[in-house]
Amino acid sequence: MDIKRCNACELDLPLTEFYKRKIKSKDKTKIYECWLHICKKCEKKRATNARERRYALDPDVKRREDRVAADKKQVRRYGITPEDYVLMLEKQNRRCKSCGEELRSGREVHLDHSHDTGRVRGILCNRCNLALGLLAESYDRATKLAAYIKEYC
Repeated sequence: MDIKRCNACELDLPLTEFYKRKIKSKDKTKIYECWLHICKKCEKKRATNARERRYALDPDVKRREDRVAADKKQVRRYGITPEDYVLMLEKQNRRCKSCGEELRSGREVHLDHSHDTGRVRGILCNRCNLALGLLAESYDRATKLAAYIKEYC
């Protein structure tokens, strides 16, 4: 197993703890793969700190990021505008409509809709969206699962 030193925490870690990055040659004819110089854990901290600094410097950046997310194909597919999406997000106080957890931008935010009618119901976090799908949107299954959790967990 190959070991690499993280430049941030200065720990010797296996290569699986580092992200790979693809770099194009100057003439753009070849693509090289290399490992990032900091481990995954330190990279996540760096990205979180950078995002928090960006939000502190410009309070409207969150709103612009929401607009970018709202402009995705999936939003247009259900007949709502990016402005509708942002309004829905603000109405939900940037929280999942099901569990109330704070929503973050990107893959963790899902536009919930009826598969029968196509009507948009709300914005969910990734976990609630997955749970809803795995329960086949069945109230009966959800109540049985809730009873099971209450009894055994």
